[in-house]
Amino acid sequence: MDELKRIINGRVAENSRTPSQLEMEHMKEMIQKQWKEAYSTALSNAQGNGCYPFNQPGWVEQSQQRKIF
Repeated sequence: MDELKRIINGRVAENSRTPSQLEMEHMKEMIQKQWKEAYSTALSNAQGNGCYPFNQPGWVEQSQQRKIF
């Protein structure tokens, strides 16, 4: 019986979060979202500016030639 109480109390403790923990989780999610948006914007800007080599025609042939010579 004591073992069952310990398990139940442990699960209740795991599921109960303080408001500060919820705020921290929300902040973490928001920061991750902002990083994803910034990365996506930077990648699309690089592709649009021609800085991204995979957008350029013939990049495969050029990279293979560099490996050979």
